[in-house]
Amino acid sequence: MYHGEDDFWGNGEYGTDNKEEGAKDKGMDFYSPTPTVKNQPEILDYRMIKQDFQPESGNDSRGGWLRNLQRESWQMELFVAGGSLALLVALRGDSLAAYQAFQHQYDFSGLAIFIPYFGYAAINATITISIAHLCVNLVLRSFWIGIIGLRRATQNQNVDQLPYHPVFRQEFLRRVIKPDELIKRIDRISSTVFGLTYLIAFYFISLMAALVCIFAGFLLIQWVDQSFSQWVPRWLYRVVNFLVDGSVAGFIGLGVVYLFDFLGFGVLKRFRLTAWLYWPSYALYSRITFARWYRSLFYGLLLGPRGRWVHPTLSVYLIVWAVVLSLGYQNEIYLPDNAEGRYAEPHFYADELPGPYYLDKGAIPSKVIADDAYLELFLPYRPSDHELLAARCTDYRPQREVGYRVEGITLSINFLGIPIRLGQLAPESDPEAPLRCLRGLYQIRLDLTLLPEADPVYYRHPNQQELGILMMIPTDTLAPGRHTLHLNKLNLEEQNDSTVIQFENWQQIPFWVQ
Repeated sequence: MYHGEDDFWGNGEYGTDNKEEGAKDKGMDFYSPTPTVKNQPEILDYRMIKQDFQPESGNDSRGGWLRNLQRESWQMELFVAGGSLALLVALRGDSLAAYQAFQHQYDFSGLAIFIPYFGYAAINATITISIAHLCVNLVLRSFWIGIIGLRRATQNQNVDQLPYHPVFRQEFLRRVIKPDELIKRIDRISSTVFGLTYLIAFYFISLMAALVCIFAGFLLIQWVDQSFSQWVPRWLYRVVNFLVDGSVAGFIGLGVVYLFDFLGFGVLKRFRLTAWLYWPSYALYSRITFARWYRSLFYGLLLGPRGRWVHPTLSVYLIVWAVVLSLGYQNEIYLPDNAEGRYAEPHFYADELPGPYYLDKGAIPSKVIADDAYLELFLPYRPSDHELLAARCTDYRPQREVGYRVEGITLSINFLGIPIRLGQLAPESDPEAPLRCLRGLYQIRLDLTLLPEADPVYYRHPNQQELGILMMIPTDTLAPGRHTLHLNKLNLEEQNDSTVIQFENWQQIPFWVQ
């Protein structure tokens, strides 16, 4: 330690070059995960947790290695934060395209439709929060390095040399954070922000894992209703349907209890009766959500000097982030949202698609059409239209089943009356039949003229290799100027305990003819 003229502040309490020595003078272990005062009482009476979070002995080689690793962890923080930040920025633009590709690849119905959307929202929120935290960490670490350099350059200065009045100098010493204290404080904050980034990311990973399991349960219910019911007697279907629905409902109920305990700061673990009742949910979802992998990080914060504030603060912090991510500022009051046919959206035109984008509606090559004889209209194939196609084309049934198949292998097994199919069983007997069904889903008008059902062809769009149908609309009689392509699509509606199929407004694409 150094004092007097060697101390920038004229105060030996903060005038030390050895952080570990200064911490020991205060009865603290500076290199422990959280500085703890000697003889501090235990916060939680969990034997296993207390044993795991006891500081390593100074005579233990592993303890010395961990302290050295923690002392130099700021270098790894900078390296990992920079690499993770670059990766997350690159992934942020691809998350929407990946979600759209997944949504188009599989056929969803009922509540299962919302699970992928919630998953996409969770991934997008994780990326946004992680980017913000890593940027803050890089700024704090840069400031921390600058303070260390400034301290080395000014360590022999004395605040008494300032030409200030003693009253002001006294207030200056009392209010201004001393360099050594500022270094330790920023180091602690930076490490906390860095660790909190991955703790929140693990929270969202847990949420994703739970959503995947719930999504699988909804798919199982859908499979039982649509496929299994056609293969077995009615009574067996009712029994299996009751068991599957009850199992999925019970699984979701246990998840709600697990979430309630998390949001309630572990309230169900505090009492004997609720602890015993809560244990099945805790044991099940701890494995499903991979909570065991990051629980040590959470309890490391919880067992600190301010551990009782960690959980409520973190919960409020996540709620604030949820509000921030859902907010938006609107000042385009003269631009209505319901002006269909008057908005030229970029995803309507193949030459203006915004980056990696998966087509989910009709698209034409460009908003400006030259004096060509035909206008290309691409209509994407949507697996979610299977139910609509089955209701529309009652006289046609596809030769293939929805599911995975191995190229070059066909398999058909009849087990207890249940057909198990793998691969393509037979070639399509009439390739034009599904083409007519797909064309029949749409009603196309050019301005006010209803177009006849032109002959479409199967087409793979070069954008993201989307499958669909391609139609050629004649434009040789169109006058120069703006025109609108009106697309109506069939929709299923439940009315008075019956299913009604009718056309509804689906899309309007404006374009111009030279």
